[in-house]
Amino acid sequence: MRDSLGARVGDMVTFSIPTRAVIAASLILYALPVAMLSIGMILGGRLGEWLDIEGEAAGIIGGAVGLIMSCIFIFVLTGRLRKRRGYEPSLQSVRGRD
Repeated sequence: MRDSLGARVGDMVTFSIPTRAVIAASLILYALPVAMLSIGMILGGRLGEWLDIEGEAAGIIGGAVGLIMSCIFIFVLTGRLRKRRGYEPSLQSVRGRD
């Protein structure tokens, strides 16, 4: 966060985070892993049937792959979002030490 108001160590500060950033972060961190896990399990199960692998084992492996892919995607996406100004918290006010 940029110190646009001259805050010092020990000062009480108020900051805000844009609603769009909170919603985007929530979707990325909560919905994406669940969706990728589910998709991976379904695709793994289907691939397991095609390769004559037990359905549950293939689904579990597919789900794990989907979850790992979501972690990589989250890492890359959050790195890009950090560079955007609209997703950065902003300093609203500074009070002296109490």
